[in-house]
Amino acid sequence: MVTPLGDYNTTETVHIPFNTFDSNDPSESVTITDFALGDIKIYKDGSTTERASTSGITVDDDFDGKTGAQMVHIDLSNNDDPGFYAAGSRYMALMEGVTVDGGTLNSWIGVFTIGITLRPTTAGRTLDILATGEAAANLTMILDHLLTDTGNQLADRFEGFFDQDSAGFNVKTALSAFKATGFSTHDAAAVKTAIEAGGSSLAQILEDTGTTLDALIDAIKAKTDNLPASPAAVGSEMTLEADAIKASTFDESTAYPLKSADTGATEIARTGADGDTLEDLSDEIAGVSAGDATEAKQDTIIASLTAAKGATFNGATDSLEAIRNRGDSAWVTGGAGGGSETWPFTLTEAGSGEPVANASVWVTADEAGEGAVIVSGYTDTLGVITFYLDPGTYYFWAEKSGWNFSNPYTQEVS
Repeated sequence: MVTPLGDYNTTETVHIPFNTFDSNDPSESVTITDFALGDIKIYKDGSTTERASTSGITVDDDFDGKTGAQMVHIDLSNNDDPGFYAAGSRYMALMEGVTVDGGTLNSWIGVFTIGITLRPTTAGRTLDILATGEAAANLTMILDHLLTDTGNQLADRFEGFFDQDSAGFNVKTALSAFKATGFSTHDAAAVKTAIEAGGSSLAQILEDTGTTLDALIDAIKAKTDNLPASPAAVGSEMTLEADAIKASTFDESTAYPLKSADTGATEIARTGADGDTLEDLSDEIAGVSAGDATEAKQDTIIASLTAAKGATFNGATDSLEAIRNRGDSAWVTGGAGGGSETWPFTLTEAGSGEPVANASVWVTADEAGEGAVIVSGYTDTLGVITFYLDPGTYYFWAEKSGWNFSNPYTQEVS
């Protein structure tokens, strides 16, 4: 019988306990041989496609040291197989190919769902269902505000507001009255009168402005009519009347157009705070061009820079920024050692056979690992590291927190 484990959300962990027994004596508990992550398969909604990753799954053989008491933990927050764990789906956990009492066993160990069962927002809360199948409403809070009802006053007013059979104002009565009359039976004057009676004071608005809206709009239009028709569109040229900019209107010492023949008061427009005129600045620039910043010297500088970067320079790969962006890992995993043979080594975890990335790997010439380290480095994202070694027998050692390795790995380099 498969154990139904209940409904979960994607932040929880499913714990699946089960037992293993002696095939000849069901009362005798036995240990699973070589119980590993790869023995657990998770299927979704009856599909034969199992979850692509074992990440988030842990197994306890002989849980708490109790022989035959097994435990599997499934962390539903792990998303290494994107979207596999999702609300509205059913999941089946299978234990495949384990050895129990000398025999190979395939067995379903549990089923569970995610986000299917109605669950309260706050843990421990329950929902009261009436005999008619309706949910009983017991309103105690609105928008995080606790409601206090003394002598049923709140309940009575709430019922009176919504109950069409209660006396006085209620929602249905008000809507029915509006539907029966609406605005269709009133002209504009009647609507205005009703609004004024409600305290909106439309007349007061007109009194505050001192005029009517029509008069205000006409005054604005009178001003905009004085704007020229040109430019007709954004960016187009504006046509000015002849002599539109007059000396009597503008200060000619700053606004007069600059000309080579300007003298007198208008010359100040071409003079800086240090007394240099535009003409002075032009002469100084010409003097610089005739000195160290000549075109020929600039060409020499450019040629020197081109020679320094080399004919095969590529800005995308050879610039200082590109070299910096490669990071330390590009140099660490690029290969190490001074031997004549290129020797790639793929590191996998003992048991699962899963490649292990970013693990520390070092090489010794003795099996005990007590001698000097010949070369070391870190595996890449595929669990591979390449060493350069001379022909001979070497022993590879690996280490990474949380992973198990069959150290040492004997390698015959040739």
